[in-house]
Amino acid sequence: MILILSEEGDITTNEVMDWLAFYRLPYLRINEEDRIQLDRFSISEKGDLAFTIRLHRHLLHSGDITGFFYRRGFFLFNLKVPKSNDQKIQTDLRNHIRQDALDLNEFVAIMLESGVAHIGEYRLHRVNKLTTLKMAAECGLLIPPTYLSENLPQIATLLEQEGSLISKGISDTFSSDSLQLGVNITGYTTKVSRADIESSNPAPAVTLFQKEIEKLLEVRSFYLRGRFYSMAIISQQNQKTQTDYRQYDREHPNRNVPFQLPAQVEQNLQQ
Repeated sequence: MILILSEEGDITTNEVMDWLAFYRLPYLRINEEDRIQLDRFSISEKGDLAFTIRLHRHLLHSGDITGFFYRRGFFLFNLKVPKSNDQKIQTDLRNHIRQDALDLNEFVAIMLESGVAHIGEYRLHRVNKLTTLKMAAECGLLIPPTYLSENLPQIATLLEQEGSLISKGISDTFSSDSLQLGVNITGYTTKVSRADIESSNPAPAVTLFQKEIEKLLEVRSFYLRGRFYSMAIISQQNQKTQTDYRQYDREHPNRNVPFQLPAQVEQNLQQ
């Protein structure tokens, strides 16, 4: 059985499941919103892991897992919190058990990746753009000048210096649902204008700024078993997706076409 760890509503996961169903491969999807009951857990003297978890009406034995697809999210283990009449102790117990659940989640995910065929890695589930930029430069790729700032005069100087700036988060994209407005708020990569700086009140939080590079196309690559599988996203000719292709144009979707990275780039990335 192929175990999938994802989140509710993820379209990519749904498409993968369609292919698994087409090939008649058994699978079980667990979303990070699903509460999992730990039924059994053991590590042998030789370090072999065995566990049984309960999800709704399903019992999943570790020995039945033949493949693991880590899309995103985490295993939400439902561990009981001991009761205390002391409010401070109760809070500390809750925090302690929460950390136990996080450690258990991390261990199970990493052990699955080392024990069966897998795609995706839990340890890389958080994207640190600063680390990624440094790694890209070390692989011989050119990266745009990058800055962190919350100082409006400094940001204005950077805009004048670079000619054109974009802003984005340091880590993963910010996303939240507004209960008052009834809408989803997402922090996309955005072009910075002088009007944005002059109208910013109060000053922004620390933000990542980069010199805007006019793109010919965007390339997304998947690396699997020693080979790169790349595609070009033709997003630059659409005003809506020009700066961030994730601002999808449903009426006029971007074309995605196969793309071959230069041999030297592939070689550098494999080091």
